[in-house]
Amino acid sequence: MEIIITVVITFLFFSIILRWFFRLITNDVFFKFANERTKANQLELELIAERKRHDAVSILYLETAKRLNEVSANQDRLVVAYEQLKSAKIISSNKSGSSMSLQTWRRIVKLSHPDVHNGSKEAEEVMKILLEMKPK
Repeated sequence: MEIIITVVITFLFFSIILRWFFRLITNDVFFKFANERTKANQLELELIAERKRHDAVSILYLETAKRLNEVSANQDRLVVAYEQLKSAKIISSNKSGSSMSLQTWRRIVKLSHPDVHNGSKEAEEVMKILLEMKPK
């Protein structure tokens, strides 16, 4: 009878120890998994934020390139207008002898204004000449 009691007590003791050990291992594995999943979620959020920053920079780059092309086109138009005025000898005409109408003069001033061309020296030169040529 003592042997049976000893076996039962030993069995219960090992059963309790095995349950405790199994819970310990299970909890440890669960917490490791949960911790790894949390790290993965943080990395995913960082990746999403980095993609948003990249997209914003790409948009700014494209807008800047577009604006640069516009400015370049405006400067090219200014040079063409300057050359046309120069070749037509309108620039060299005297102040009062200009045959240009006020409406034409205003249009040329609007197209060649330094503010439109980011304050380029060519635009300033053309503007000085046009202001001298203003029809009355």
